Amino acid sequence: MGNINISKKMKLFEYSGAWIVGNKETGVFAGVDTDTKIFIEKVMHGETIKTEEIEKNKEILQFLEEQELIKEDFIVEKIFLDTVYLHVTNDCPLHCIGCYSDDISRNCKINMSLEKICDIIKQLKKLEMKSLVISGGEPLLRKDIVEIVRFAKKEMEIPYVVILTSGVTLNEELSNELAEYLDEISISIDGFSKEVPTFLRDKGIFEKVEQAIIIAKNSNFKRIRVLPTIHKNNIDYIENYNQYAKEQGVGISYSLLTVPPNDVLKDWIPTKNQLKELAKKTTMLGEELQLGVGVDSASLEDYYVTVCEKCGIGEITVSIGTDGSVYPCHMTHLPELKIGNVYNEQLKDIVDRANKNYSKYNVDSNSTCVSCQHKYFCGGGCRARAYMFTKDLSGDDPYCPMFKEFFNSFSKAVTKRVK
Repeated sequence: MGNINISKKMKLFEYSGAWIVGNKETGVFAGVDTDTKIFIEKVMHGETIKTEEIEKNKEILQFLEEQELIKEDFIVEKIFLDTVYLHVTNDCPLHCIGCYSDDISRNCKINMSLEKICDIIKQLKKLEMKSLVISGGEPLLRKDIVEIVRFAKKEMEIPYVVILTSGVTLNEELSNELAEYLDEISISIDGFSKEVPTFLRDKGIFEKVEQAIIIAKNSNFKRIRVLPTIHKNNIDYIENYNQYAKEQGVGISYSLLTVPPNDVLKDWIPTKNQLKELAKKTTMLGEELQLGVGVDSASLEDYYVTVCEKCGIGEITVSIGTDGSVYPCHMTHLPELKIGNVYNEQLKDIVDRANKNYSKYNVDSNSTCVSCQHKYFCGGGCRARAYMFTKDLSGDDPYCPMFKEFFNSFSKAVTKRVK
């Protein structure tokens, strides 16, 4: 077979009595028996592989090839940029509690020009980014928003283009135009009925958002998703949100409120017991309750499990502010975490630098995570949350009890299967 070169993306580890081999970037993994594990180790160590061994292990070799974990040549491994948040405006008519882009002067700030936005998207295309999330503020307030999404999808052929919106400014004409180009429209929701219409948002918004969902459905978007933010005061209503999405005939993804524990916001942060109960609900409801599917890197891991050794902050995801500043993720728009500005240098140089600087934030370098059996599935949680609570990107994710509860159940299922 010649030399078998191993990608840096491969991870082989033991978990609850089973051996797991997976791709750290895509998250895809497979369970293998002890003999196969020994064979993979021989390949990883560069040992001579006999013909009969290759024949015996052709199934796992095929899997490793399909997942791009072995090739004849891995001279240069490209940067894997999965998701980029592009904030096209600061303007927003709402005043949501805990919003990371909320600023008393945001509606007075100058927004990026269409020309500059298109230049950024061109640069992202060269970096082979997979998903572009257009956000704000409220992106639908831009008069040229259709031109932006058209350029991204039609001219640059970005694989997946999403827009995050409150929906309150969506009308039929705009909806029909956006539906022609977007792969997904994600509409933030706060309440789930007229009786329970709001938690974090301005009063009187529920009816406007519900109307936006109806308009979007009539426009035949490829995918429509509603996005509730889960916090201390609505965490017990998960099933209600899920039922609301079913009734509307749309998808749903739950974002976990990620805010610093200051005097204003501390009463919105879920307790440890609430987080554990949420993990149990995730385990019990399975596919019926998709938590964290999609665009929000601060979301709760959903019911399917992937291999990872970090959340990907500054490596597989970056976020671009309206002034051109680049941050490691959309939850870290803080001056001290800025990693560059697209007005001063090329995105590739910024992303290259971020990849080098943020590669160290992994579970094997975290003093708490390093001894945890769940580390290569959990990935250490969210670095943004850790920073908000500890002012240290290497700190512990305060929502760790939730992830641990979830993966304890997953571990039991793996152990049962192995036996």
